[in-house]
Amino acid sequence: MTNGGKNNAEAKRFVDWAASKKFAEFIVANKINYVPTRNDVKTDNPILDLTKIKMIPTDVTWKGEKRKEYTQRWINEVIK
Repeated sequence: MTNGGKNNAEAKRFVDWAASKKFAEFIVANKINYVPTRNDVKTDNPILDLTKIKMIPTDVTWKGEKRKEYTQRWINEVIK
């Protein structure tokens, strides 16, 4: 949504729907491998359960500086 945008009402309805519990439950129930971003929606797939993942702090600046290098490495080692 942007200030003065032509479709802000529709955009707000879409964001509200996409962030709703009902939508999250639908995605999980239909096995669409959705990682719930809501803490009131649970998944039975342990791979998608963020509470079981140990987050490692990273330096965002370093990641930005290395992005092109690692993308090229991925292309060379995985895709080719």
